[in-house]
Amino acid sequence: MFNSCYCRITAIGPDHDLARFHQSSFRTDQWGHANFSLDSFVPEPTILQEPEPTFETDLALVALGIDPIDPTSGAALTFEQVLRFEWVREAGIVSRADLLAHLETRRPEGLAAGRRRLAAFAETGFYDRRLWREANWGIVGSPQWSAVLLDKPGQFEFSFATEGVFPAPAFRVLGVLYPAITFHLVAVDIERRTATLGLVKGTSMSVRSSPYFDDRDGGDCDDDDRDGGAGDLQWPAAATVGHAT
Repeated sequence: MFNSCYCRITAIGPDHDLARFHQSSFRTDQWGHANFSLDSFVPEPTILQEPEPTFETDLALVALGIDPIDPTSGAALTFEQVLRFEWVREAGIVSRADLLAHLETRRPEGLAAGRRRLAAFAETGFYDRRLWREANWGIVGSPQWSAVLLDKPGQFEFSFATEGVFPAPAFRVLGVLYPAITFHLVAVDIERRTATLGLVKGTSMSVRSSPYFDDRDGGDCDDDDRDGGAGDLQWPAAATVGHAT
């Protein structure tokens, strides 16, 4: 199961800037629920909106000369690794040209998808949306379970959850887009029992980590607490966030 990070954001600033942020950064789904959307202010390139990479497309990129496609991934394929596959040896494949010819005949759909990934890299610098999101959003999936907690003059507060970590790169962009707004950040990682506290203002972003404890029973969060949503958490005081360094 993925690791959940529950985030609470307090935005403070002029009313018209807060209203513009609220209207621009939340998208309504088919059920009428407003979701906080990173794509609304750090839009994902259309060319990357393909199905997730598969072994077939990784194999195609190797045949097309990309080796390896992602040095940070233990699953990245190299041509030397491919040459050790039993079916490759049985097919008499000894060069990339041999592999390309084999894929064109036996796995044309995978090869076509691999060529699209190659075109995506030429346009964006990334072979797939996962790598692009990690670099530009800081997370792979979109925020979930969005909720507006407070909307009053001078202050707008909302929460959401992510898979793994707080989307810091995206919030750096928010600071630049809305320089008149101060964003106070609290992100709680239940599995790791840590909290990230921070502040974004214009081009400046400061964050710090601290241990997270659920003080409802005087101790650490237990297994029952891990199933709760953001509303079940004991959040650090807002004043503490404002002094993040």
